[in-house]
Amino acid sequence: MLKLLISGKPSELHPFLFDLATQPQYHMQLHTIEQSPSQTGEAKVEAQLQFVPTHRNPLQITLLTDTGEEIHIHFVDGHMVKMDETVTFISGKVYDIFG
Repeated sequence: MLKLLISGKPSELHPFLFDLATQPQYHMQLHTIEQSPSQTGEAKVEAQLQFVPTHRNPLQITLLTDTGEEIHIHFVDGHMVKMDETVTFISGKVYDIFG
């Protein structure tokens, strides 16, 4: 979870917060610190944001052993990058329901 302290003129602050709140990948909680503008004309708001991806990138890797057995690994948010002819970088999240 991220905690942001946002300050600015109310005319700029409100559209920014509204736009951020309408993004489906963020869950936002607002806490008003200074509701009425201070002497500088700025209001202050504290926002707690939690990133919740709306799109997951599934990736399945199949490894072949020397004995001919296939091992399947399922990744969530997987990425595969071919570095050169013999090296491929694979990353992602793996969930073990028995772990």
